[in-house]
Amino acid sequence: DVDEATTRHDGLAMLIADSDIGIVVLDLGLPPCEHDSSEGLAFLSTLAQHHHRAKVIVLTGHRAESIATQCIAHGAFDHIVKPFTSAQIRQSVQRADLF
Repeated sequence: DVDEATTRHDGLAMLIADSDIGIVVLDLGLPPCEHDSSEGLAFLSTLAQHHHRAKVIVLTGHRAESIATQCIAHGAFDHIVKPFTSAQIRQSVQRADLF
């Protein structure tokens, strides 16, 4: 099953309501700040505070190594830079599903 949320608050509400969600594919550029990573990093930070077991795969257009480091520090399972292929997403989801 796949669910979709378009904002940080909607995504977090979904996860808090359903502890069975195991994998999240998160675009760091969430509204209302689509052009920076602030909303995505806030999502990761809040999720970590709730100790949710979901593994988060981060998608970002930012190539800076510091963004990848921040994502991992905030609890992300994986980090994929845009543009990406469906094979990259599938491979990351399969790895997350193994752990």
